[in-house]
Amino acid sequence: MRCLLIAVVLCSTICASAQKMSEARHITMQLESDYATYEGHVLLTDGSEEEGTISYNEKTAVVSFKSDSKTGTYNARNLIGFDFYDPDARRERIFFSMEYEMRDGGQRTSQFFEVLRQYKDFALIVKTDPLAVKKKIGVAEALGGSYERNRVVTSYATTIYFVNDNLGVRPYLEHQTKDVSHFNKLWNWDYFLLDGQRTRLRVIDKHLPKDVLDTLYEKVDDYADKGHLYWDVKDDLIQILDYYETLLDN
Repeated sequence: MRCLLIAVVLCSTICASAQKMSEARHITMQLESDYATYEGHVLLTDGSEEEGTISYNEKTAVVSFKSDSKTGTYNARNLIGFDFYDPDARRERIFFSMEYEMRDGGQRTSQFFEVLRQYKDFALIVKTDPLAVKKKIGVAEALGGSYERNRVVTSYATTIYFVNDNLGVRPYLEHQTKDVSHFNKLWNWDYFLLDGQRTRLRVIDKHLPKDVLDTLYEKVDDYADKGHLYWDVKDDLIQILDYYETLLDN
């Protein structure tokens, strides 16, 4: 009897541990669902440059790199920067590490920024910050029985910044995104469903484009109005600023 009780306790402990490991594995799978692989370069803190295969997940800010001579996982503290060609975006994507205040107002630390555009007198850069992973466990009825239904919400913020010598690094626009999905368990089957995304937009400093574009702002804003372009939409913003660059060439 004593042996049976010990066996039951051990079985319950192992099952609970296995369930937690399974849940953690599925949450990690969601965080890394866009972990695509590209050919590119990394610039290490010792000044050396390596060419090889790069995987980068913006939600976790971790770079995995593999070449004939070097393999490793890096963060913004041990890389100066990296680049790769993204066939989906159809452009070279360039990232660099820079010390900046944490989003929650914490201390300055090295973080990855991506260069969206480099103009003559300023640059447009972007940074993604993971916010939280929340899980809600429930039970639902189906097919004459009950099944476990776990709701996982992964949230992150993407911030666009203007950078120039006079203003420094100034945040302009923030998108807060929530990926909502379910990890369900029915009998001996596990399945993972991505329900969709929810995005909230926040303009941090609506006067910043005018401060940066200075005397040409009114002309550029008129171009945006006529073209039905919006300053708070990333692709529209880039098109508007590309027009500003053409004015400098004239």
